[in-house]
Amino acid sequence: IVRSVSLILVAYHGDRWIERCLRSLAEGNNGDWRVILVDNGGNSDLPGLVRRFAPGRVELLISPGWLPFAEANNFALLHGGLDSEFVCFLNQDTVSRPGWLDACLACLDESPTAGAVMPLIENYEGTGWDAAFLTCARAAPPLAARLEAGPGANLADLPRFLAVPEVTAAAMVVRTEALLRAGPFDPIYGSYYEDYDLCRRIEAAGYQVGICTQGRVGHFG
Repeated sequence: IVRSVSLILVAYHGDRWIERCLRSLAEGNNGDWRVILVDNGGNSDLPGLVRRFAPGRVELLISPGWLPFAEANNFALLHGGLDSEFVCFLNQDTVSRPGWLDACLACLDESPTAGAVMPLIENYEGTGWDAAFLTCARAAPPLAARLEAGPGANLADLPRFLAVPEVTAAAMVVRTEALLRAGPFDPIYGSYYEDYDLCRRIEAAGYQVGICTQGRVGHFG
């Protein structure tokens, strides 16, 4: 089953990150996904990068001025982000490991009550776990115990989806219908905790939030 995904990527002083972020995403994930790349200021040549990278796969959106993370993502939602079955929020300082997006979509397909998932999130080099990810993962004891062994831990026998109270928007895939019921990010949070608040509203709307144990992303953080 091919699922359509609007992937929102906010670029802010992103020259160090954006090209690798986009290329790793394209090299390791199939399916019907497109990127809405928000130029939120401080970037050198995003139009040139879009032309070199994947014409037709990436749409460049210019913010009306610098916006906090929550509002920059909401801006993209209002300009086409809600046109797909799923929305993926992805930080600019992430690097995709092969197949993570496909794995998250499979998670959502298999768990109809799941409204949002994040993959396993390592540090950028893959030598340890992302700190915010570990905070979320502590709520799933079977997973948390395995994570102590580091990124080389064997997780293959764990369920593909493990419910937790909240996940981080460094890499979060959301069912669009759940987002429409819960609402977008609350601008009051600016650039931190807006993801936890969104997860709690998604749960209040009747969905689960959780971790996809079969996909991985690296995050500089």
